[in-house]
Amino acid sequence: RSRLTLPEEQSKVFLLFSCLQRMFLETYARWQWLVHWLPRLRALGTSHPVDTSVIGAFTADFNIAADLLRIGCPVWLVRPLREKQATPIHRIIPPLDETFHNRLPLRMSEFELDLADAEPPHRLLFSG
Repeated sequence: RSRLTLPEEQSKVFLLFSCLQRMFLETYARWQWLVHWLPRLRALGTSHPVDTSVIGAFTADFNIAADLLRIGCPVWLVRPLREKQATPIHRIIPPLDETFHNRLPLRMSEFELDLADAEPPHRLLFSG
């Protein structure tokens, strides 16, 4: 019998799908960088407004942060707490902890994303 007709374990199917999804998202992000962001970076002397539709990038390097901000990419500048006095801080955002109750606040919106398990559970799509 063909391997395509044999059922697989649910965990293996999920693993393969998540690997495929990750490869797709990484490839899409690289394509976006080449098509959208790199031309802006190469155009010296230009500045773009920050695109709030993207998550942005984390960096500890001031030069990288300046370049990304110039091309309109949101930047999260990560600095050691000991440098707090020397770094101008506009806003401190605390990390999420156990008290967030599976609710993630959405940026630039009053809505929250519910990350809790469905109650009652979602219907079963696969069993194997």
